[in-house]
Amino acid sequence: MFTRKIESVISAHLKSGSNKMLLVEGSRRVGKTHSISHVGYGLFGNFFIVSLLEDSQDKRLFADIQSLDELYLRLSFYLGGRLSRVKTALVFFDDVHVYPNLLPLLNELAHDGKYKYIASSSVLGLASPDFEYISTLQMYPMDFEEFLNASGFLHDSVSFLRGMFESNTSPRDYSHRVIMQLFKQYLIVGGMPEVFSAYISRLDVKAARDMQNQLLQLYKEHIAEYSTKRSKSGLIYSLIPELMKRKMKRVVARDIEGKKGKRFSDYRDDIDLLKHLGAAFGVQAVFSPLLPLEERSDKCLLKLYLNDVGLLSALLFGDNTQSIIRDENSAALGSLYETAVAAELAAHGHGLYYYYNRNSGGVDFLIGDHKGESVVPIVIKSGKEYPSHSALPTLTGNADYNIRNAYVFTTSKDVKVKGHVIYAPVIYAPVYYAMFL
Repeated sequence: MFTRKIESVISAHLKSGSNKMLLVEGSRRVGKTHSISHVGYGLFGNFFIVSLLEDSQDKRLFADIQSLDELYLRLSFYLGGRLSRVKTALVFFDDVHVYPNLLPLLNELAHDGKYKYIASSSVLGLASPDFEYISTLQMYPMDFEEFLNASGFLHDSVSFLRGMFESNTSPRDYSHRVIMQLFKQYLIVGGMPEVFSAYISRLDVKAARDMQNQLLQLYKEHIAEYSTKRSKSGLIYSLIPELMKRKMKRVVARDIEGKKGKRFSDYRDDIDLLKHLGAAFGVQAVFSPLLPLEERSDKCLLKLYLNDVGLLSALLFGDNTQSIIRDENSAALGSLYETAVAAELAAHGHGLYYYYNRNSGGVDFLIGDHKGESVVPIVIKSGKEYPSHSALPTLTGNADYNIRNAYVFTTSKDVKVKGHVIYAPVIYAPVYYAMFL
């Protein structure tokens, strides 16, 4: 397997001397167990994994525990007394979402400080702010940089590309062709580690698609497990690929069940469940592009993106991957490019927002700049033609917005900086440069 960037963060936490238990959250099969185990075995001579999912399907030792002493006792039973024979150890509670009642006790366990502890969860937001000794870290599917590294692309080459991005320099023809070929593979394969492994072992797209179909079924079952009888979360999840092919892409309440009079508020809990399970990213509309974006967003005007571009490409294109390779311009292909960038921005810690104006149009994403002083508008274009964008002059020409620059990411290799004396510059750049935002 390959090393993920999050492993350096996990390692730094475990080395820091902090008495907090790190809870790594992320959707199913993003690689939480592998990355935690990789770090754990590397740093600790005594590393113990407690699989709560396996326990829930068998002995249920950790169900209905009421006290810290009882937790220590059950832990001793589970590990066969091995923990009591060592002075230092890292104990990994895998899949704590299975027993959410354990979290208050795990908070006490971390405070007790007898050993080091770490945990994972496939449900986001389980840890209450009241848990003083639990800190959380979110994990995502592989971003494009990780995909490049796992594909054998040298780290120094990525650093060289970063320098070109920062200096607004175009890559050479050959470099662009190679990286775009890899980017298209990323659109097909995505960032799920199991899918990547299935693909890279034989460069077999069919093997990747088979694994993606299994994961899609797993996600549907995971959503159903946490849904109520009246929940429409599964229905909304199944509608996302069709929404992605629309021009506006946003969720329209009356279209979910085909019923007039339905409001977004009728489905808010269902949509929130998809986000809590990490199955989809929510991108909220912003009408005034000023910081903080969260305070200026409309939660009822929402776009939903699948958490992994490979899963979306499996649903939209199936085995017809040549349409992606040949850049056959379509709404479906455009949705892949947007989803890839949405996942990239989320993995880099950006909140996800888009701009919409009924008169001038919209831009695909808005993020805060690196100094947090203004917003950066982002437009994604999958085709070879990228005409002017009516919304960009509206944003970049308004002095009240204090926008310093905007990006249009395309399939072209040429970096172009276009501007006007009253407008902030618009930077046209290859789509893979988005990994450096």
